[in-house]
Amino acid sequence: MTYEESLSLIRELMAAKSTEDLQEKMGAHMSQVDATFFSTVNQVVARLHERGKHDAARHLSAVGDSLARLRFMI
Repeated sequence: MTYEESLSLIRELMAAKSTEDLQEKMGAHMSQVDATFFSTVNQVVARLHERGKHDAARHLSAVGDSLARLRFMI
């Protein structure tokens, strides 16, 4: 997954309308997420915090954590 693809997926996940929608999107992209995606999530989370968008940063961080647990069955 490229950096640009990672950003696109992050936008799609963050635009989910409900928990069910988010879970559906996560499941549909599970095989695509890789180290680049998780690195991009961390970068975006840091930028959101820098811009004072702490709620969005926490939400994205939680989504990333959920994906990591599902992807690596932690």
